[in-house]
Amino acid sequence: MGVFENAKLSSAAAALLTSASWLLGGYDEALITLTIFIALDFITGVARAGKDRELTSNRLLLGLVKKLSFFALIILAVRLEMMIDAPLRELVIFFLIANEGLSILANLSSLGVPIPEALKNALESMRKA
Repeated sequence: MGVFENAKLSSAAAALLTSASWLLGGYDEALITLTIFIALDFITGVARAGKDRELTSNRLLLGLVKKLSFFALIILAVRLEMMIDAPLRELVIFFLIANEGLSILANLSSLGVPIPEALKNALESMRKA
């Protein structure tokens, strides 16, 4: 029975991940990078809020909802891209990567980490493009 339950769980996980990949337009380097940046921004944001003594469960929940909403935005772009034949998915993902990257830099700076100007400039130019 244990093997059967594990098989059901594995099948459910595979179906969920396959569906997510399809909805998000595939699982490529851009999406992997965005996912990593989202996690880093969340972690550094929690550290910054802790340092500033502004860490509350409400802020954590709102931050998490905001991060998850990014994936809804990507799904929207994927579906629209199919209809109008424009590279919306990549544009949305690159914009979100730039925003998350700049937020990570702001969080790290607030924690006393020196930020290379070239890195900040690269993210700002990526956001404008």
